[in-house]
Amino acid sequence: MDEPMTLCRNVAVGCLLLAFSAMGCGSKKPDAPKKKKDWASEPNTLATIGDSRITSDEIAHWINKGTRDAQQRYRTNSIPLRSLLETWVKDELLLAEARRLHLDEHPNLRFQIRHLLARAMEQRLHKELKPAPVTKKEIEAYYTKHQKKFHVEFLMRLQHVLVKTKAMAEKVAKEARAQEAEERKGEHGHGNPFGRLVRKYTIDEASKNIRGDLGFFSKPNAKVPEPVYRAALPLARTGDITVAKSKKGWHVIRLISRRNAAGLTLAQATPKILMTLNQKRRKVAIAAAMLNLRKKIAVRTFPNRLAGVVAKIKKPPIRKPKTPAIKRAP
Repeated sequence: MDEPMTLCRNVAVGCLLLAFSAMGCGSKKPDAPKKKKDWASEPNTLATIGDSRITSDEIAHWINKGTRDAQQRYRTNSIPLRSLLETWVKDELLLAEARRLHLDEHPNLRFQIRHLLARAMEQRLHKELKPAPVTKKEIEAYYTKHQKKFHVEFLMRLQHVLVKTKAMAEKVAKEARAQEAEERKGEHGHGNPFGRLVRKYTIDEASKNIRGDLGFFSKPNAKVPEPVYRAALPLARTGDITVAKSKKGWHVIRLISRRNAAGLTLAQATPKILMTLNQKRRKVAIAAAMLNLRKKIAVRTFPNRLAGVVAKIKKPPIRKPKTPAIKRAP
């Protein structure tokens, strides 16, 4: 999104908060009329709208909160600044009219303002909270207790061509190795060369239409018999070919990918553990802060009355299927 537009939208939201939150619920008596001040005589006044004004300090504050690109754009060019000022003037005019029409009393708007204020207070709580620092002993304890989180198991993925005889398997393997050599040199055309061998030679109907893919596995299974698993273990590089015999027949095996078992050391896992423990501490601190607020302000809830809440759910619009265009004969 364009930075000026983002900044202007933030300005509008800020104005809404300041304007409507200051109004309260209408129970406070209006202050005695005060003598109007001539804001135009103040050197930092950029515009006056009725009894209110826009100052250079306010504009500078919003620019400083923006990105570095936006700051550079506003500081070196007066045209975007004029546009921003006009947006502020427009917002002030709209807010004045909204106050006149009592739009702040609209339920939807009051809900949005309440939500914005609550989120702002929540952000302030997050900034103010300072949980105790995580100790080295806590990091070590977490690492010991959650070893599985920092361990990656062995995984392998294969393609195969299943044939009946050893001679046929050796023939297919020879073709596959030649194709792989061309592929690695960049001399082969587009497509999947091993997949073409699968379609041409395999007798395994279950994997014929998926290029002989046996999927990921970490140990022998129904698709990957023990002999195939053992023969595939030495394969290290994608495209390596080998041959194995099982009860099903002879398998020409190609390695698609493999991931060796590995584990993170305590030093490698420490940043992730630190982040996890800090997040947990912040959640506990926020919960404690909310508990303190409940002690200050009496809260009573009546969940058994929720059955009386009737929500009107809008039905999704029924979309008519598009009629295909009729092609006319030339």
